[in-house]
Amino acid sequence: PQALTATATGQGAMAYSWTTSDGSLLEGSNTPTPLVGAPGNYRLSVIDATNGCTAEASLFAFQNLLDSFAFTFVAPDCRVPTGSLRFTEVVGGTAPFVYSFDGGRSFANATEAEGLSPGRYNLRIQDLNGCELTQEAIIPNPPELELMLGNRVVLPLGEGFQIRPQTNFSTEQLEVINWTPTVTLDCADCLQPLATPTESTLYTLNLISKDGCTATDSLEVIVTKRRDIYFPTAFSPNGDGRNDRFLPLGDTKLIAVINDFNIHDRWGNILFAVPELQPNDPIGGWDGRHRGRLVNPATFVYSAKVTFIDGVQQVFEGSFTLLR
Repeated sequence: PQALTATATGQGAMAYSWTTSDGSLLEGSNTPTPLVGAPGNYRLSVIDATNGCTAEASLFAFQNLLDSFAFTFVAPDCRVPTGSLRFTEVVGGTAPFVYSFDGGRSFANATEAEGLSPGRYNLRIQDLNGCELTQEAIIPNPPELELMLGNRVVLPLGEGFQIRPQTNFSTEQLEVINWTPTVTLDCADCLQPLATPTESTLYTLNLISKDGCTATDSLEVIVTKRRDIYFPTAFSPNGDGRNDRFLPLGDTKLIAVINDFNIHDRWGNILFAVPELQPNDPIGGWDGRHRGRLVNPATFVYSAKVTFIDGVQQVFEGSFTLLR
């Protein structure tokens, strides 16, 4: 309902008469302030009781209803676990407006509420005429940074393993990527480093997102150590391109260096000696000569000190046969 107001001046008392063809007169049709209940054309006739003079006027009353309102929210994050809501634009209605964040249990002039826990909120707005509109708003839960490095890994010595963490945040969303220890990783601040440990190692990854979320997980890499090196039991230095040199054979990913590779005859005389060589290197092996001359077929003795990539040193000794 809405009250209309008319003002008339004359010599005596005024008689008012309101009529309408498309509106709704609720009460007070013979007063200067009738109450109307619908938009429409309203006509007023006024008679001066002293002299009988009359005057007429008309107006159109329209209804200014609340049409809509908008709001914004700030979601919680890992630094600030609560959110906020703010009323923004109001369409329609008659100002001033009052606002409610609790479904209309209380109204106030404040358009913003802070420190709101995650959940559903019944927003309501009321105008000067008591008209109301309602919308539901949702404050989401703070994000949770998830991280999983997986199960333990068994890795042969000399092999590498690409660690591939599972996380629900992209690299662009992360502020800190921190691995410990870092000495056997190809990068300390990337998400998927290559690990090449020489000892069993527990790798720990600590992540911090740009909005303060944190996550930590660990992965145990167990290193199995093989001492794979092979010294042939015979060779035939006859120039046919096959098995022409006696040399140690092994996995170059496991062996750092071979030192003091010596060959003796059965009386202990040194026939061949090199201070250092790599496995599988035919240039460094023995070609069956001593002082430039071919050695007769016989059984000989070798010795070598092998250093593996984990720093362990081991001496190997044995015998082999030279064939012609």
